[in-house]
Formats: sequence, C-alpha cells, structure tokens
Amino acid sequence: MTGYVFTLGGCAISWKSTLQSIVALFSTEAEYMAITEAIKEVIWLKAFLSEIASLDDPIMVFYDNQNVVHLTNDRMFHED
Repeated sequence: MTGYVFTLGGCAISWKSTLQSIVALFSTEAEYMAITEAIKEVIWLKAFLSEIASLDDPIMVFYDNQNVVHLTNDRMFHED
C-alpha cells in the first residue's frame, strides 16, 4: 500500500492511497517505492503552485522509515 498526503496552510491539497503495482521483496524496497511516488508528486505540485503563486520556498517531506532515509542519502546508490 502506498499513501501520502500534502497540506498547504493546514488543508489537504493532494493525497493518494493505493495498492502498489510492483511487488517488493523487502519492506525497505516497498517504502522506497512509496517515497519515490510522493517525491514525483512534490515535483509536480511545486511546478503547479509556482505558476499560480510565487512559491520559492522549499517543500518539506517528512518520512519515518530510517532505512529509506539512509538509502536516499547514500550517494553510492545514485548516479552522478
């Protein structure tokens, strides 16, 4: 199951809750796929909000899985 919610001014502006279309072998892999979907939505939301209002502030993403946080921050797993 993948799910996220984005708020602006305390109100939900975008959310998703769905079954993942790909089977993950490990919980960390499933969580990584979920955060990837959320980040894709962040990119779209930032572009959309920048067009209708001057939004230059960074968007904060809160996440609670430490394994995925370490995997995301480790440059060994990403192309340069």
